[in-house]
Parts: sequence; structure tokens; C-alpha cells
Amino acid sequence: MPAVSETSLSSHQKIKRKARQIPYGYRIDPQNEKSLLPVDIELEALAKAKEFLKVSSYQQVCDWMFKVTGRPISGPGLRKVFKRGY
Repeated sequence: MPAVSETSLSSHQKIKRKARQIPYGYRIDPQNEKSLLPVDIELEALAKAKEFLKVSSYQQVCDWMFKVTGRPISGPGLRKVFKRGY
């Protein structure tokens, strides 16, 4: 699978924290714990993962995402991210 570029996605903005768990592709804002900052490389990897799932298994895509982003995600976790409407 191809590598994810380091370019910034300007369409992703800060979001309000709604729950204890931090969604994949975001991190806590160090200046305001009630806000989440986008992690562009993770959000870009999620966008590409959706395409890769057409030809690969969830586990293969999760392994690729871990290599690219350094943040682990399980097959059921990835399925849940897409089910919730990434």
C-alpha cells in the first residue's frame, strides 16, 4: 500500500471533545482539554483506508495504518470508525 504524504488537510478543524475516548485522527489540545486537534496524517490514512478496504481485509489495512501513523487500531475498531460516519 502506498505511503501517506505529510501534507496538511486544511478541511480538518478543531472539534469539541464529547466523550472520554479520543477518536482516531485527533488528540487533546494541550491548551484546552475540552477541544481536540486533528492529526492530519491519521485522518489522511483513514481516507485512504476506506479505499484500501475494497481490495484488502480490515486486518491488512490496520497493519498498514500502524506502519504509516504509529498509532495502533484494531479491525473492529476501524470498522466502528467507519460505521460512526468518518
